[in-house]
Amino acid sequence: MGKIQKFLIGMVLLCFLTVPLGCVNVSKPPSDMVYKVVSSEMHSVLMGDVDGYLFQKLLADISYAKAHGIKTMHLHIMSPGGYVMPLMGILDLLDTAKREGLHIVTYIDGLAASAAAAIFMCGDERIMDKTGFFMIHPMGGMPEQSQVNASTWYMFQRWIIRYAALIEATSDFTFDEAKKLLTGSTNRDTHFFSAIDCLNHGFATSLR
Repeated sequence: MGKIQKFLIGMVLLCFLTVPLGCVNVSKPPSDMVYKVVSSEMHSVLMGDVDGYLFQKLLADISYAKAHGIKTMHLHIMSPGGYVMPLMGILDLLDTAKREGLHIVTYIDGLAASAAAAIFMCGDERIMDKTGFFMIHPMGGMPEQSQVNASTWYMFQRWIIRYAALIEATSDFTFDEAKKLLTGSTNRDTHFFSAIDCLNHGFATSLR
């Protein structure tokens, strides 16, 4: 057997013996090593309409955070708004997660309007891009009391009260002023706030 053939066979044997060991060390570290390098924070992107899909995504993200010992969740919001019922579920998810010790940091990456504005206000810290916008408007499709039954009317009123309380808790608006923003009894039905406006009113805790 020639020297070149012996050299090639030796290289093949060397690769056969070392590559599997290298793969095990790189891709399958011991479990105690894994937990040492896992961060206590995670980022979640909420983009698009506030709907059932977004509710399911946030539920999965919060469940993952609980299962992996995440202490802080960063929610990046870019949304024109959406539907009341999924939003109510999302607010419940966030309220429960915060009571159980998860620190929520919300961001406006562009726009948080309508239902998305309520999600932004749930943050323990609320951070906006300097070019971002925040929008509140009256509840869409709000009926007259005579048009619906008592239970439906009660549901609408409870939602307005909850949303107004959230605005009051995160801004310098009083509860009554917040209700006017949501019922269209102010001069303008739709209210856009720049990043500076949000910082001045308290909706945002800081800008970036």
